[in-house]
Parts: sequence; C-alpha cells; structure tokens
Amino acid sequence: MPERECFGGLLTGYPEVAVDRFDGRCLNASYFLLSHLHSDHMRGLDSAELRSVLQSQPQPRLLLSRQSAALLTSWPRYAALAPHLCPLEVGVPRQLTDRLVVTALPAAHCPGSVMFLLEGGAGGNVLYTGDFRLDGHQLADMKALHDADGHPKPIQALYVDTTFCVPQRRELPTRSRSAESVLRLVTEWLDRAPDNRVNLDCKARYGYEHIFRRLHEATGMRVHVDAEKIQLYERLPDIARCVTPCASETRLHSCRPGSTCLRDGSGGPLRSITLSTMFFFMNQAVDCLEYHLGGERYRVLYSFHASLGQVREMVSYLRPARVVPCVVPPNSSLESVVALLGVASEPRLELQSSRLPTARATHWERRPSEVLQPHRQHTGQRQPPKEIKRIRPKVESPGRRQGHQRSPQSAVGAPEERAGAADTRPAWKSPFDSD
Repeated sequence: MPERECFGGLLTGYPEVAVDRFDGRCLNASYFLLSHLHSDHMRGLDSAELRSVLQSQPQPRLLLSRQSAALLTSWPRYAALAPHLCPLEVGVPRQLTDRLVVTALPAAHCPGSVMFLLEGGAGGNVLYTGDFRLDGHQLADMKALHDADGHPKPIQALYVDTTFCVPQRRELPTRSRSAESVLRLVTEWLDRAPDNRVNLDCKARYGYEHIFRRLHEATGMRVHVDAEKIQLYERLPDIARCVTPCASETRLHSCRPGSTCLRDGSGGPLRSITLSTMFFFMNQAVDCLEYHLGGERYRVLYSFHASLGQVREMVSYLRPARVVPCVVPPNSSLESVVALLGVASEPRLELQSSRLPTARATHWERRPSEVLQPHRQHTGQRQPPKEIKRIRPKVESPGRRQGHQRSPQSAVGAPEERAGAADTRPAWKSPFDSD
C-alpha cells in the first residue's frame, strides 16, 4: 500500500501562493514555491500551463533555494523555467507584496531543500516543512522562527512531513551514524584485497552526498557516478570534487546494478551496499542499522525524512494552533497519524482531503526483492531507541472545552487547501528522484 498525499498545494489564508504543486487549482496562484527537487513535489512543473502563467507575470514568481535553482537549470526538461526562477537566500526574508513575506529555512532533506515560513497573510504565520530531517536544537537556531526576545513565533498552521509517522520506528539513526556504518563496511572490504570494489546502490538520484564526502575524506578515493549525475554535481563544487566519471580510477562506485562498469571482467570482487529506509520499515523483524542479505550484499538504514520523534519534537517546540499532516504512511491512516501526534488536544490537528493522488512510482511502492536471511546483528551497531514521551500540551482545545471531541473525519481542511481535478497524465520521473 503506497503512501497517500493529504496536501493539495494550497495554504489556508494564502490563496495567492501554491507550494510544491503546479497543476489544477494551484495554477490560480500568483506565487509558486518549490521546496526541493523530488518528483512528488514537482507535479506540473514542466507543463505548458505553468509556463503560460509564469510568462503572464511581470517578474519571476517561481521561488526556490539558490542551490535548487542551480540544480534545476542543469536539466534540459526545465530549461524553459530559467527566466522565471526567483532564488532565495536561506534564512533571509523576501518581501513579496506589501503584506506577504516568505522565508526559506533549511530542511536538511537533500541538497537545496528548504521549508517555507509565510507571514503577513490572512492565515497568520504558516510553516510548510516540505520533506525535512531536523532536530529541536536546529529549530532553536533558526532566527526567522523566533521573535526579538528569542521566543518561537506564534504559528497558526504547521503543514508537516509525516512520511515516517509510524510507531514501528519512533527514532531513526542520524545520517552521520548511517555514514559511519557504510564507511566501516567499505573499508573492511577494500582492505581485504587490492582489487576489491564496492557499489553503493542509491535509489534516489541525489541526497547521498554526505556519504560520498565521508568516503572521499576517509579513503582518498572519488566515487564513480554516471554522466547524468556528473552534470548535476557540476553545479555543486563541494560535491563535484568527491565524484568522478572515470570508472577505472577508483574502487568506489554508485551506479545502477548491472551497469557496464560493475560487470567489467577486469574488476575485482564486488560488495553491494543498498541505502534504504522502507526495507527496514516493511520488514518488522529487521530491527538494526545494517542487514546482511547474504554473500556480499548489505542494506544500511539511511533516511531523508524526519522520524516520528522528530516530528513530535517540532510540534512540541513550535506549538502551532493547527497541524496539517501532508502524508499518510503505508498501512496507516489519517486517524492513526493524528493519534500519534496527539489528537483532540492543543495544538489542534486538521486533515486535508484524503483524495488519492494519481498512480505513480514512489519509494513506498518498492518492495525488497531479497528473501530475508536469518537476522545477523552486528556487535556495536545496534542501539536501543530513545524513550519518547507523549506530547501533552497544556492548553485544552476548544472542542474539548465544549465537551465534544472533533473526529478526524470532520476535521477536513478548507476547500482552498485542496487541489483541483486529478492529474490523469502518464506518470513520469524527475531526474532528481528515485529510479
């Protein structure tokens, strides 16, 4: 069962703004915000309809981070959007109208990913997280989220990434810890023989650059990637130095399984390491950081998204008046997500339309093809999950004060929050998203 989107691209109180959706009713907006370059946040971005709307505007109206703008223009499919891009400096407020201000904030999901803080509209202060991976201390360091006295600004609505809001994994390993696990598996294998090689099987087009940098620093070797990724990374100098288009100069690869460089008979034995999250979520018996599939095949838990604990920490820190879940995880429901975040309490949670999105390939739909081998725990790698305390806000919601608990089914967002008719065009894949 794939995940379901609950966010239609429009924000209550900000009818002039569309976020991460560029079709249907969202085309009636005057400003378009793009949080990052994964295809589930880019629907309609390549359409002639969007270009027509943008061309009718007196100034660039497609707002995104400066890094995302550089990456987007590297792909021919989106070259026509270049004149309409309005790059934002992270952490610097941008005045769009006399009353409307938008600030891009780091999301730590992938290169260029940002959250958007909107202020000045009828909806009050609204924070849209997009996809994010942040801890509470990182939120505390964001000046734009705080007033002059250093207190968190009042947030009227929090549109939050709930991709992994499931009880099975309340906490996820940090990406640094996952990178250290990968580094150990890599160096152990390379040290065994001078011709041994490693391939990192990365499902998304980009987002693993932290691991590339860590491997380059530790081994002195660059990671071989395909020409498409080389073109992408040319826009990111700090990453470009860690990768190479030449397969023969390195024993580290991040190529599609079955690629010519991996089948080359002149190469030595190959160890395959797949970086993933869903394998560990969909197999309840697998409760570890890394898993040995047999032979020289491993999986390492590596997540781009916030854990349930991190989402609850954000809600607890910001204490928004409304929380709007943006995604329903697989084998879950809107009601379950709401319950995990604290239903019928302050802050009040609301649900948007539960209309299923157009069928498309997502990272949820991929199921592990491997037959699970008996679990092999790696000594020193497993750590018990951090204790999670239930969020019990101090202020009771209006519904409870009146002796009535608002049911999840009745807490549907305002009509302007839902996009128009379903997109029936054939599914496509962004160059930046999963294979």
